[in-house]
Amino acid sequence: MRYILSYRNPSQHLLDIEVVIPGINSKKLVVNLPIWRPGRYEEGNFAKNIRGFEVVDAKGKPLPFKKVQSHQWEIETRGEKEVRIRYKYYCTRLDAGGCWVDEEQFYVNPIHCFIYVEGWEAKPVSVELIIPKNYTIACGLAVEKGNVIRAADYHTMVDSPILASATMQHNFYENHGIKFHIWFQGSCHPDWDRILRDFKGFTDAEIAFFGTLPAKEYHFMYQLLPYEFHHGVEHTASTVIAMGPGYLLNERMYDDFLGISCHELFHAWNVKTIRPMEMVPYRYSEKNYSRLGYVYEGITTYYGNLILYRSKGFDAAQYFRTLDDRIQKHYHNYGRFNQSVGDASFDTWLDGYVDGIPHRKTNIYTEGCIVSLLLDLTIRMETKDAKSLDDVMRKLYHDACKKGYKGFSEADLLEAVEDVAGCSYQNFFDSFVYGTKDTQPLLEEALNYIGCDLSIEPSFHIYENYLGFKLDTDHKNAIVKIVAPNSPAEAAGLAKDDEIIAVNGWRVEHNFEPLCRTYYQKGLTLAVFSKNKLKALVLKESKQRFYGRYSVIQNKKATKQQQLSCTRWASGINH
Repeated sequence: MRYILSYRNPSQHLLDIEVVIPGINSKKLVVNLPIWRPGRYEEGNFAKNIRGFEVVDAKGKPLPFKKVQSHQWEIETRGEKEVRIRYKYYCTRLDAGGCWVDEEQFYVNPIHCFIYVEGWEAKPVSVELIIPKNYTIACGLAVEKGNVIRAADYHTMVDSPILASATMQHNFYENHGIKFHIWFQGSCHPDWDRILRDFKGFTDAEIAFFGTLPAKEYHFMYQLLPYEFHHGVEHTASTVIAMGPGYLLNERMYDDFLGISCHELFHAWNVKTIRPMEMVPYRYSEKNYSRLGYVYEGITTYYGNLILYRSKGFDAAQYFRTLDDRIQKHYHNYGRFNQSVGDASFDTWLDGYVDGIPHRKTNIYTEGCIVSLLLDLTIRMETKDAKSLDDVMRKLYHDACKKGYKGFSEADLLEAVEDVAGCSYQNFFDSFVYGTKDTQPLLEEALNYIGCDLSIEPSFHIYENYLGFKLDTDHKNAIVKIVAPNSPAEAAGLAKDDEIIAVNGWRVEHNFEPLCRTYYQKGLTLAVFSKNKLKALVLKESKQRFYGRYSVIQNKKATKQQQLSCTRWASGINH
């Protein structure tokens, strides 16, 4: 199959796509557009962006067709051996997994807009780009003369985003004989010395972790935006990362920049190579359900920052801030008592990545990170630092490199953990992966093994600490984001999305915190708009406290053995 991409008026964001399908030997041909993309385990329904679908033969004569599903078309070939399909695709999604075409750049994730013939995914494909002559092209696949890109199969092609412009900044480095490219699209002034040093550090650590990289070259491709943004998507030989504001790349955005880059590179092994059996091969026209999302996202989240710590990209303070953030998100989410992380993995296909209804769900990134920390430290406890979660991941990777690999199952993961730890982990998985058991007792025990304690301090906000509700910081007004179960706020009838307009008769106008601090001990009378209905709610503090500030602190009285275990964990070295 051959794809020809062009555009006439970039300000309209419409990409012209012609698909040439040769070697047809049937009266009917069924073509599909993916309904989702790997890296985002929810329906995307990309066909909604198609306009002007038409089918012709090699001479340009129209052929009959009809749409049979939202993403599927049936074509009458009338004995023709070659069919050409033409359509426009609307490219206005400028994130790490979308498509964007304008006067400054050409950016396409083929998974969004490349139709395919089911059963032909293993056949070679090529892409021809008709773009301005002064554009430079970044892609995980080689670009031939004439701006032609070839892939061994459809799977490889749609795993290879294409970014082209006349203004990209580029640099590269080599590690273990592999060339790593860094591309910046957008306004920024990279500190190349600092970036190359830190990237070499975590790249070397990740390759040393697994032994090999499953790609001959690798491309870090960045969309640097002028506003706050954070999004990354993994591919085998590349990643696209959209971040902002780009002008703060060398300042407060730098830690985040390093963290997401290290995270996405780790995905080259974890999920692009070590893949759940439900996704081998990917089936683009249906949901690929799996209960292993906490592995491909949670374990990657855990190691993304830990490897930066091991490679000196982060110091101790920087690393523990990222760990504290995940632990706090975990304990602030009461959904952890209602949905297991295994079920949350499955349910990304149900309601995507939004918060959903109050206290229903957990987050596979955060909960998976906590499960990973517990697995890593308990394996070290069981083996007296001889083994760790590192060994589990290496075992899964080496299995993934074997010929005829069919992906790993939930049973395979449990077996790998038990093989490394030398004991049963069934109760652990039943409790923390497929169950909703409170993690705090085991987390405190595991942290104690490396000479650390779990510290819980009161929230800075009176209404969080004493009354049990949070405000949505994305709004200027006092909008309730969430209410803790069994809290004074819940007992009074406060609910998500309520707008608080007055406290004890005083209008709320950038003064909610001081008003709460003044009146909370006597009782707060809140004037609230709830679904446009005015209510008066009385909140009285209880002895219970909510939404504490969680952090991991090193115990100053830690034994030499605890300190040694901490050093081994932080460095990734077993005894």
